[in-house]
Amino acid sequence: MDDIYQNVLSVEEAEQIYPIFKDLMSSVGRAEDNDEITMLLQEKLKVYLPEKTEDEIIEFVHNIMDTIQENEQNLNSLNHARQKSTSREAWFSEEIRKAVSHESVAQTLSYYETLSETIQQCNEQMYNTITTISGSISMNPNLDGFIAEQHHVNTYNLDAAVKGSSSRAEVVEHTGERFTKNGVDTRIRDEQGHIESKYQVKFGKDSKATDKMFFDKYGNNKYPFDQKLVPEGQEISGKSTTVMQSKDGKISSTGLTKEEAKQMQLDAQNEGKIKEYTFNDYELKHLTMGVGRQAANAALMWATVTTGITVAEKVVSGEEITADEVIETALVSGADSGVKAAVSGALIIASEKGIITAIPKGTSANIISSIAFIAVENAKVAGKVANGELSATEGLSRMMDVTVSAVTGMAASFVASSEIGVAVGMMLGPIAGVLTGFVAGTVGYIAGSKVGHVISKGLQSIGKAALTAVETAGKAIVSAGRTVVNTVKSGVKSFCSSVRSFFGR
Repeated sequence: MDDIYQNVLSVEEAEQIYPIFKDLMSSVGRAEDNDEITMLLQEKLKVYLPEKTEDEIIEFVHNIMDTIQENEQNLNSLNHARQKSTSREAWFSEEIRKAVSHESVAQTLSYYETLSETIQQCNEQMYNTITTISGSISMNPNLDGFIAEQHHVNTYNLDAAVKGSSSRAEVVEHTGERFTKNGVDTRIRDEQGHIESKYQVKFGKDSKATDKMFFDKYGNNKYPFDQKLVPEGQEISGKSTTVMQSKDGKISSTGLTKEEAKQMQLDAQNEGKIKEYTFNDYELKHLTMGVGRQAANAALMWATVTTGITVAEKVVSGEEITADEVIETALVSGADSGVKAAVSGALIIASEKGIITAIPKGTSANIISSIAFIAVENAKVAGKVANGELSATEGLSRMMDVTVSAVTGMAASFVASSEIGVAVGMMLGPIAGVLTGFVAGTVGYIAGSKVGHVISKGLQSIGKAALTAVETAGKAIVSAGRTVVNTVKSGVKSFCSSVRSFFGR
């Protein structure tokens, strides 16, 4: 572990940073409102960075304050979502969708118009599939088969809309009645409207039952010119598929098991619930949720917080620090914008003056402020772990929430920028882990020796929990990360191109 932190933060560097931290915390960290924070931060940056112009100082402060505010809003939003049993990955997915949607206003409006129309059509078609002409729920015992047909058409069309293709799938209805025995199949039309392929969808209770549906009593294939579309997880004789797919393989429906189709039938017939297809049904959701899991899993790798704490303890060794009730109250109450601004300012000064080599001169204030935000929030989490309000595992989970919320803010800020890879890399890598430990410990000690020891104890416990998690799940985490990278590289382009740059470097 020593090798890691020596490459990120040496004791000598930390000793130079410490007095800067103390100075900014004694003024900016004690400020009571944003106007006072802004004024004091500008004054301190002018003193420490006299080579910077007035405009450059103002830009530093503006970016610091905006980043802190945005990250606090994101964390509050995530906390609220988690209280409603929404996963952090699902929250991340939705926030990224909103961020990416602003990449190009004209294209986004046209894009979402197409998606909205497609989704509306999907929902109308699914409604028509499971209701009778009079509007009541069909009680057909084989309704799940018809639902499966419409599901594949709907999800194919969603995928086509997401990827900007005018290719469309459709259920073939026969004149005179909505569905006829052995008469309903699905087909795909290419972008010119020509029929590209046809499918027969059969959903038997198991592979044997499904296989029999394709043959007459003499053993002859009843559908020699159609592809056989079967439930996911079933295998039948001859060639079959579990998805509808364009000839070039770029567009496909989403597989459906027999059990899922049957459950959709029961939901409709017993409870009147009809499957609705939303923006979360297309591939962007799966990609961004995968990225969200990666961001959260980065916190699991932060066993390095303990090395940051070690550095902080060496710097303050032998120094009995008088309690600063204002700083301590800020950490406990959550009214800590001044503390976060002070930490951000101190790290920017250290970066610009070349004191800390891990954060090169010229690094965006947004990135540095996000690291500061993570560090201060995690100091608060560590305090709760040390006081017994949270277990070490719960504390680690909270750290994962903090990390995901900050990465989400960075995604919104850098969505159209080539810097996103650098930004996320700094926030999720060993730099952030070590600095989180150092900053959290240092802030704690500045609030008083007792507070520092408490935060140090909490971070040590969280670090052990993180180390255990890495030992038990590390390979799976790495493997999952590679899957996300490969998914991005394999062709999720267009709307997903900005998200792909998270792991493109």
